[in-house]
Amino acid sequence: MSENAIWDVRTIPGNDFKSETYIMRKPVLVTFIAQDHPIGTTNNSKLKSMVVDKNSKLVNREVDIDMKLLDEFFRKQFTIPPQVEFLVNHKHEEIHDYMKAIKADNYDGFFFVFLSYLSLKERNKKGELPCLKVECYDYAVPIEDFMGMVKKRSDMALKPKVFLFQADDLDLMQPNIIKKATGFGEKVELKQMKIPTDADQLMMMSTLPQRLPTLRPETNVAIPTASEGGGVVGQPSDESEKVTVRKENSLLIKAFVDVLETNRDVDVLSCTPLINGKIEQLIDVLGLAGEYGTDFVEKKLVLPVVYSTLTKDLHFYHKRDNPFGL
Repeated sequence: MSENAIWDVRTIPGNDFKSETYIMRKPVLVTFIAQDHPIGTTNNSKLKSMVVDKNSKLVNREVDIDMKLLDEFFRKQFTIPPQVEFLVNHKHEEIHDYMKAIKADNYDGFFFVFLSYLSLKERNKKGELPCLKVECYDYAVPIEDFMGMVKKRSDMALKPKVFLFQADDLDLMQPNIIKKATGFGEKVELKQMKIPTDADQLMMMSTLPQRLPTLRPETNVAIPTASEGGGVVGQPSDESEKVTVRKENSLLIKAFVDVLETNRDVDVLSCTPLINGKIEQLIDVLGLAGEYGTDFVEKKLVLPVVYSTLTKDLHFYHKRDNPFGL
């Protein structure tokens, strides 16, 4: 499809258009776009775990633990096995080329998962960012840039496009900043309809860093995690002492999986308040207020931003009353 073919008309069955739920007869495309570490440094690199599941496209690879958990989640939840692709440490142009080359007619939904870092270079003296930029391998771009890569795709119209941004704000990891001073097969009529291509998007973005749990007091205390990819790594600090470092998933990814696994009868958009509520609970468990102050917890640890233009309900499985639902 040409990039200039913005106003192409897409033909869809009339029943599909009228359905209150996105109808899925083809697989969903799940794309992971990940950065192993921030630009110019290996500090605060993403925590990794080896994938041993032979049914995974990531098998025998050491990947971001968030990618591993979501890969397991998507393959388990979808009725039709998803197509999983991953771009690790790719430049902006390479990501753009990938997006352009997606053969959208092969899929009935799209999940784009960004596991990266928030760009901090443009933060002003008050600590404010003029816009939210996410790092690629070469430079950072506004999140709208990624969403715009599919916005004019008429072949994606009336198909759900979900964007998950886990963009670590590493300023939150600096103690000098945060410490306080103290019925398929049915014959249906086909009609041609012009569908707005900027609709049918859902975006959730979290800037809570993956390593935020390491700031909690007594980091050697093991706190249970929902991730099977998590674990404990012993790191010797001297000859007589070992410090235990937990491999815990980002709060957004952990809450996303936990909530959607336990609320399969609720559409994804309706689950977003539950996801943010779960993140609040996870923050409380960390007990950071006593160490860094309530201002840090209440004002710095902001909940994920949610934006949606979805026009239908989005489900991860075939609902009994709608055999065509996701």
